[in-house]
Amino acid sequence: MGYEITLEQSAPVSRIVLDTNNTGGHVEVRATDAEHPTDGTVLAEASFSAETTLKFDEPVKAKRFVLWITELPTTEDGKNRVELNEIQIS
Repeated sequence: MGYEITLEQSAPVSRIVLDTNNTGGHVEVRATDAEHPTDGTVLAEASFSAETTLKFDEPVKAKRFVLWITELPTTEDGKNRVELNEIQIS
């Protein structure tokens, strides 16, 4: 499962911060699009937390990024779910 982030124009990005209600699971970010979500290099990866920071080794100039969720967090009632409240890009 994934989310495509589309900027108005190509811009250098060095980190993406996710505000979620979940912990656990696994997310990756790539400079690609929804049609090819697993193409390209993994720029950063992490487990979900209240504030998940995906920091790149070096800034990447792109118009589109994909958050590719390889494992959903498990909720207290045993369901697999992720809630993204906010995505910050810098």
